[in-house]
Amino acid sequence: MSHWRVSDDHPLREFFRGLVHGSLHVKMGLRDHDIEDYLAGLITEFMHAESSVLHVRNAAVEDLVEMVNESDVLLNADSFEQEREVHKHIGDYVLFWGGTFPEHLQLLRRQGKAAGMVDHVTLGRQSYHVVSTFVHGDHASEATLFRKLSDGFETYLFALHLVREAWEGESKEWSQGFQA
Repeated sequence: MSHWRVSDDHPLREFFRGLVHGSLHVKMGLRDHDIEDYLAGLITEFMHAESSVLHVRNAAVEDLVEMVNESDVLLNADSFEQEREVHKHIGDYVLFWGGTFPEHLQLLRRQGKAAGMVDHVTLGRQSYHVVSTFVHGDHASEATLFRKLSDGFETYLFALHLVREAWEGESKEWSQGFQA
């Protein structure tokens, strides 16, 4: 499941690092460098359209309900590694959309789509919890991060909401400079 990645020193990544730091550390009083880095990376990567689409078995999966099916080794997941990756993507998907563009999830609900009928917060929290249980091999070093994301899911949704408010505020200031 590879996709195009925004470089670590790209100005967009730096922009979101600053906004995430301002939301978590300055506004909310939370000090966790690993969470800040993860959230800044999440926003940066999801702003690239291809990153919000899950790619498995040469197919693009854009629907949240389909993602849930892809995350279960008893249904469609080919391996436990795929199960972990899909759960990570589900957590990321719900955190990004629920935090920065909650109107997207609300639209799915109003349209009566299956993806709009799930409890997004519970799904995101549970998906990150599943990822946190992979404590062996290459994933051991990330288990604590995903446990924190699971335990504080609502907090990080709110932090991303604050990030959106901040970038919309900066966007308005920037555009007003052209109107002067």
